[in-house]
Amino acid sequence: MPLSDDQRADLERMGSRRVRLLVTNYADGHTSPESFIPGFPSGQIRRDVIDEWLAEKDHEERLRSEASQIEQNRIARSAKKAAWIAAIAAIVAAIVAIIAAAIAGLAWLYPHT
Repeated sequence: MPLSDDQRADLERMGSRRVRLLVTNYADGHTSPESFIPGFPSGQIRRDVIDEWLAEKDHEERLRSEASQIEQNRIARSAKKAAWIAAIAAIVAAIVAIIAAAIAGLAWLYPHT
């Protein structure tokens, strides 16, 4: 038995956390998947239908979490590349400064006449 639009709207408005709490609180002695859970504006909803909706929400949350993790990894790799580029630029700048100092020192020791 699929969710009606009104039932789905009720579940969406309540959110998975509140729906899970409602099912948990009502579960004492009502563990059958065919049992009805009261407390929704549109009326009672079968537990197995609620469980399917909660499974959908869990799946959506996992997908969001995975996408977030992928994005965080991409940002971390980008930051690592930027750090390496900055380190290489600093090393090159130090080498150029040493060469410039050496040339200036040689020019002072051996002036062009």
